[in-house]
Amino acid sequence: LSRKKKGSANRRKAKFKVAKLHQRIFNQRQDFLHKTSFNIIKQFKIISVEKLQIKNMVQNHHLAKSISDASWGCFVQMLSYKVEKTGGQIVRVNPKNTSRTCSKCGNIQDMPLANREFKCLKCGFVCHRDLNASINLDTLGLREISSSEENACGEIVNPSFGKVNLVEAGTKCKLE
Repeated sequence: LSRKKKGSANRRKAKFKVAKLHQRIFNQRQDFLHKTSFNIIKQFKIISVEKLQIKNMVQNHHLAKSISDASWGCFVQMLSYKVEKTGGQIVRVNPKNTSRTCSKCGNIQDMPLANREFKCLKCGFVCHRDLNASINLDTLGLREISSSEENACGEIVNPSFGKVNLVEAGTKCKLE
């Protein structure tokens, strides 16, 4: 497109081809997000996600493109409306120190972003950094739900995320 002369018919054709490619990529992303969110909703009743400030994260010019391409906001939005239809719950958790805290003993330690393996200096627990963070998110999400109060109708009411259905025993999120 950049090599074509402005105003020419060939430039118009090239512009159409580029737009068609961008539309195809967009459709592929949307399809992947819909399928993934549907599989998660089908598998789990309670889903814990981080309360991310995506607008602030995109200001980092080194990571902005990757964050935008991942479509985190769109994914959480899809999870939210699909959860409402299925009667599950989505819990937004504060992400502070989730990847730096040991999921076994609770020790918080400094972790550079480049280090992908979590090694607790206190108890010796070793696992992938993202797996450790997801265990912590799950724990915080379940703690958020258990701290909710029950009203007279048997519904759990929590000011942070409104009315939700009671959680059945054995529906705790599991990691694969």
